[in-house]
Amino acid sequence: MAKTLFSNLFGDPRSRAETAEKEGRKAEALRLYAKSGDHRQAAKLAIDLRNVPAAVEHTLRTLFGRIPEGYEALDARQAAELLAKSGKAKDALTLFDLAEDWQQAAEVALKLQQPSRAAHYFERGKSYDQAALFYQRAGQTADALRVFELEAARLREILRRGPDPAAAGVLQKVERQRDELLGRMGRPAGAPGDLPRDAAPSAAPTPRALQSDGDVRAQIEAFLASGDKDKALRLLEGRRGLDRRFKADAFRRMGRPVEAAEMYVSLGSMREAAELFEKGRDWSRAATAWETARDLLRAGEAFERAERFSDAGRCFLAAAKPEAAARLYLRGGDLLGGGAALEQAGRRLDAAKIYTQANDDSRAARVLRAIQPEDPDYLAATHQLAPILLKQRAFDEALARLQTQAASGTSGHASAETFYWQGRVLEALGSQSEALARYRLAVALKPDYAEAALKVRTLADKVPVRPPVPVTTGEWPAGHRLANRYEILGTLGKGGMGCVYRARDTALGEVVAIKTVMRGQGESSNEHEERLLREIQICRKIDHPNVVRVFDFGRFPGGLFLTMELIEGQGLDVLMRDVDPLPLEQVRRILSEIAAGLGEAHKLQIIHRDLKPSNVILNDKRLKILDFGVAKIGDDVRLTQTGFAVGSPLYMSPEQLQGLGIDGRSDLYALGILGFALLAGYEPFHGETFTTIAMGHLQSPVPDLHRIRTDLSHPWVALIENLLEKRAEDRPADAMAVIDLLATMPV
Repeated sequence: MAKTLFSNLFGDPRSRAETAEKEGRKAEALRLYAKSGDHRQAAKLAIDLRNVPAAVEHTLRTLFGRIPEGYEALDARQAAELLAKSGKAKDALTLFDLAEDWQQAAEVALKLQQPSRAAHYFERGKSYDQAALFYQRAGQTADALRVFELEAARLREILRRGPDPAAAGVLQKVERQRDELLGRMGRPAGAPGDLPRDAAPSAAPTPRALQSDGDVRAQIEAFLASGDKDKALRLLEGRRGLDRRFKADAFRRMGRPVEAAEMYVSLGSMREAAELFEKGRDWSRAATAWETARDLLRAGEAFERAERFSDAGRCFLAAAKPEAAARLYLRGGDLLGGGAALEQAGRRLDAAKIYTQANDDSRAARVLRAIQPEDPDYLAATHQLAPILLKQRAFDEALARLQTQAASGTSGHASAETFYWQGRVLEALGSQSEALARYRLAVALKPDYAEAALKVRTLADKVPVRPPVPVTTGEWPAGHRLANRYEILGTLGKGGMGCVYRARDTALGEVVAIKTVMRGQGESSNEHEERLLREIQICRKIDHPNVVRVFDFGRFPGGLFLTMELIEGQGLDVLMRDVDPLPLEQVRRILSEIAAGLGEAHKLQIIHRDLKPSNVILNDKRLKILDFGVAKIGDDVRLTQTGFAVGSPLYMSPEQLQGLGIDGRSDLYALGILGFALLAGYEPFHGETFTTIAMGHLQSPVPDLHRIRTDLSHPWVALIENLLEKRAEDRPADAMAVIDLLATMPV
């Protein structure tokens, strides 16, 4: 499980690189390490393969994360010189070695206080006198003696070719130095050439004759110089009490790095021990030594080679390398450790996925909740958090986050995901019809969304189509007396739940309009009754010449009624049908008066929510806004719930369609739709189904008014497009701003 998740998050190149390296396919491993971004390992392999360009490139990428400007065409020696000047001596040394610039390599080794390594480079460069000097300083007496012999042999070869006073003088000096060294080793001085490299010491004392540690050390040196490592080892192991540093160096020279490392551990020299454990491929003990030496990166690398992945992850995390730590934790199956490392790396979405995989929803939710709406990851975090909140039955929180996400103006598959999870939450709340609408929107945006399509098929069979409730409209004839006060003069209009009458108020002698709602059976009747009561409550608060005035309300057997001022005129829907196109001056007056009425309502925190032509009536003198039955007052949520849309689809704002919180700018969007229809003769977004219309509001750009009505100037087009911005914050701030803009429109 963890291995699959690891592959999904980090890909396979590094795993394939490790496999290739283990199987000896180093060139392929080099390519795969480079592809995975592991330039340190790529550099090591390039050096092993003597691939100079690759070694330079990956060494520089390891140090700088890129190829620095000016370094692009450098060879190994040039790159090494620049690294040395930059204070990166260790890496410079590697490149000098690769370039076979032995003199420079030796000088850098000396700066790093590595005399043994410096001596090795001096020897490679045939600077035998320097090599011998630093072998002695490193305590490698046998190597110093061997180098003296090499130098003596070189000088004798020169003298055999003819007299050379300078070579003779140097030879004399070398032989003297060699004899002094032999004396310190307990060996008598010999004639030149009496100690070939592959011969045993001719006059070496036997182990039994030795009494002091100094004698034992000298004989071990002699055996090592002659190449008889077995005798040196027997002598070393048979003598207790020898200096541990001498023993460590002897074990190292014998090619027994693990025993040497153990001696260095006893001396507290953990870095030397770690390097020798690595040389002996004892990765676990190498890692422990590196960790003790506080070289956490080297410790992590060694733990990884030992396949102790959680320990490797712990070291990389402590070394502030959380990405590498996460990779290793996950490779070792430690999901919680991997999640914590990803979280520290700032990869919160990946961390939450890991926590979810580990069945730790509380940690996953904590990480996802911390991602705020302004964060670019908020969309993915919301979709990832939604199923967790559903499981925890935190429905309100889920809807709030999904609504914030919907309001951010995402599109395409991202919006489809948002609608899908809104549907899941609404379904869990028992609102199947609203859930079905969300699922349909998700499928409309993403036709191959299998989960949403399945939900549509499942719920379509469960959500009943409610037949209309049979009720009596209560249509009264002229002369009928209502509440013993209002005399019916005639019918102005009627609908499924009631009628609108022209009537005389006999108490005041005024002609009024009466709107009735008949009580029927079921939810629909109760909703209409509540809307009528809300309309009375709201319209009584608004005192503005562009909003219809409401006077009174009452009850009669079978229903309720309200009385309002009678407007002699025609509905805006009728005017739009009969006059096409409307003059620009008339359009400006209509929109200005509607904006003025809405502005007064908005001051009282009243949002109409159902502005459309049929809810506007006008005559030569005045325009009135009608029907505040579904209006919203402040924070009052009656007639609606979180996540539910209220209004007429052709005129609903994107935030209304998604059931989000709204303010006066939602009415301004409806005003923009109305303005477009007044200018063009039809609404900008239309279709045969709710889903088609909704998708237009949510996704489609506003049709180009210039193409529909060529006499329009740019300011008119810009105004309508501004009112129809998808995001509320991009529209005019309030109705007064719209009125000011309309005043500048050319007619």
